[in-house]
Amino acid sequence: MKRFILFCCLLGSFLQVNALTTIEGVFREKDSTKTTIFLKEMTIAGLRREPVSITETITGQSTFRLSLDLKRAAFFQLYIVRGTGNEKFSFSIPLYVLPDGKIQLSIISNGPRRLRCDAQSGLDINNLAIITQQERYNKLMLDKWEHPPTDQASAMAYLQQFDQIADSISQFPGLDPLVHKFIRFWSVDAYSSSLFQFYPSKQNFPDSFFSLPPAKIKYSKDPFMTIFPGNVQNIVNQLNVATGLHPFSGRKTLEQIDKQIHLLKKQIKSVQITDPVIELLLNAYISRYKVGDSFNSDRITFNKLTSTLVDKAKRRMLMSTFNNLEYTIKGAGLPPVSFQDATGSKSSLEQFKGKYLLLDIWASWCVPCCKMMPVFQQLEREYEGKPITFVGLSVDGDSSKWVTRMSELNMHGYQLWDNSGTFMKYLNINAIPHYLLYSPDGKLLNYNMGSPESPEFKRILDQAIQ
Repeated sequence: MKRFILFCCLLGSFLQVNALTTIEGVFREKDSTKTTIFLKEMTIAGLRREPVSITETITGQSTFRLSLDLKRAAFFQLYIVRGTGNEKFSFSIPLYVLPDGKIQLSIISNGPRRLRCDAQSGLDINNLAIITQQERYNKLMLDKWEHPPTDQASAMAYLQQFDQIADSISQFPGLDPLVHKFIRFWSVDAYSSSLFQFYPSKQNFPDSFFSLPPAKIKYSKDPFMTIFPGNVQNIVNQLNVATGLHPFSGRKTLEQIDKQIHLLKKQIKSVQITDPVIELLLNAYISRYKVGDSFNSDRITFNKLTSTLVDKAKRRMLMSTFNNLEYTIKGAGLPPVSFQDATGSKSSLEQFKGKYLLLDIWASWCVPCCKMMPVFQQLEREYEGKPITFVGLSVDGDSSKWVTRMSELNMHGYQLWDNSGTFMKYLNINAIPHYLLYSPDGKLLNYNMGSPESPEFKRILDQAIQ
């Protein structure tokens, strides 16, 4: 009998340890729509672990079920993507998930291409509070969109409603203290994100309107605020205003960024906040940088700014990325990137030396790329026999989609796949299609050829190979 009791205790312990957290959902409307569900943990910046993440795709089903082995209570964002192509739309739900817990969601239509979670579907008190807050915020923002405030007083009244809703939700009985904290921080994040929608475009508000009230500044200094994806951008917007720039200003000088970093470090001491903000500032500078005669001096200044990052790995990454911009300078050599051809063999651009090289950077999912492909292929036929090689370089994440699209477009000639994903980083290419021209000795002649439909495109080619 004692052995039996001991066995039951051990079995119960085993089952408890190995129990899984489950999130189940049902769509009220039953149809054959393709649906992809992403569950991603919302984590505080700077944590030395990867967020928990799960993806599931269903077609022709009205239910879904996600299981995860969770060791701690955590906040998650559940993303639901419905449909395909131009009919695709998405919806997200924040959730508070407990180890060994179970959450059941009821997803209902909220108008054309809109979904919402039914807050009356038997949710636990914590998720009922969070989803109710989301519903009220969504309604508030929709009302604002349909009936925008026309003056400073009505705009401030709108912003204050985020706090009023949070105050109401906080009164739900039995809330977990962490959920209570989430609700309050969410109200500050929503306020900050909505604030700059009123930046003087039509309304003439004073600059003081766009500064966070003192009561909210303390929240922006707390690392917990980084659990919200837009927090870092909100801080950058505030820094832009504080330094006399448009809140969404993207192109900045290194001197302006230096000033913003000094202001940031003065106001916020938490590395978990300052490092992501500095990283965003410097990455934005790289993405908009145009290489010129000042490249070497800019590189020195840029590397000094990276030293303000505490994370040494991020420092090295940013310095390396900026150094790679040298490959965008006229006369730069070919970047050291290997590719894969249609047979699966490794390849590099070095093999095309001896002739001019015209590169078409494209992807199967890029509509303009595919539209221009017949034009590019026709140009290749026109220049047949001349000292120039036409090469298509796919940046698809999935080689099978690349192969399928090549067949659909009847593509010929040299076709490569950037399976390392680094070519666009080396060349600082932010949009495709993108066309580059190299000389027979592998030196960059033209960083951005424009559209192959334009007369200028052919003029550049003719001038190069004559």
